[in-house]
Amino acid sequence: MKTTEATQTSQQTANTIVTIAINKLAKSPLNVRKKAPCGIAELADLVKSQGLIHNLVVTEQQKKKKKTGKYEVVAGGRRLAALELLVAEGRLSAADEVNCRIVSMTEALEMSLAENSGREAMHPADLVMAYRNLTEAGLAPDEIAPRFGVSPLTVKRYLKLTHVSPALFALYADDKMNFEQISALALTEDHDLQERLWNDTPQWQRNCATFRRLITGSEIDTKSSPLAKFVGVEAYEAAGGLIRRDLFKDADEGYMQDAVIIGIIVEHLKATIHRSRNALMAGCKWLPRRNRRIRSKLMEGNPAIPPQHIQISPGNLGRLGLLASAIVWGGFVNSSCINRTSRPRASLVHR
Repeated sequence: MKTTEATQTSQQTANTIVTIAINKLAKSPLNVRKKAPCGIAELADLVKSQGLIHNLVVTEQQKKKKKTGKYEVVAGGRRLAALELLVAEGRLSAADEVNCRIVSMTEALEMSLAENSGREAMHPADLVMAYRNLTEAGLAPDEIAPRFGVSPLTVKRYLKLTHVSPALFALYADDKMNFEQISALALTEDHDLQERLWNDTPQWQRNCATFRRLITGSEIDTKSSPLAKFVGVEAYEAAGGLIRRDLFKDADEGYMQDAVIIGIIVEHLKATIHRSRNALMAGCKWLPRRNRRIRSKLMEGNPAIPPQHIQISPGNLGRLGLLASAIVWGGFVNSSCINRTSRPRASLVHR
């Protein structure tokens, strides 16, 4: 792209390639694509990093049969929108010039229709291989992403598919497997397991949920499992536990794989909870509840004391929170922590 003023001589005719300033371009009413374009931000990033690979096709703008000095884009409306976005964001100047092919009015509508109807979107499998080739050339996902106008996470997700068995990847490239299926199989890098799961699973069961369940087996889901929430991902990883990350889900989702480490952490937490509970319950005792009929007799002549709001000190408030946590988590880890069946119903009171 140049920053000089666009100039034309009288010798320039239709089908001539010239450079025209962005501020002299406008979308043509002859462009057959009427729906608002999408993905312009990504395309703008791509144009900024790679330049305008394909020239625009334009006609000379005329009003009242007089040339205005501007040009209408009949093929390349999305590219024009991307250029205008780059100008609006200050990443390009309105005076920057791009290559344009000037055609006659009679050719304009036919060319616009031919470009939009003959276009075929790139298959994701081709995109995967393109990302892999760039990676093998020494580029990191953070460097690849701006070249294609996508996020680094998108690049990492596509690169994850390169770990799928070549035989299965060929099925995906031939549209005999969908994206959800291959992304689920990419949870494991074991090609034999991938192929076995695909070949041994009935066709009606070949879905991402089935494949994820078969691959993860007894592993613990970090997002939905109460045990995983109790153990904590940070504590698990700090102890050397491995997590099978699912790049095709949210960043905080995955599967804890090491049951031994989970067991060690659980035992440590149980011991901590028991110590905390015993310390908090020091000075308290269980007061068995009386039979309701006996209690009502004892209460005769003794008016009920109305509840009163009291100010709890920060220290006592913290003790109450710890006690509640010990009771709740103690019951979750081991029901014997609070044995409701080994004694009559009771109230915890202070001596």
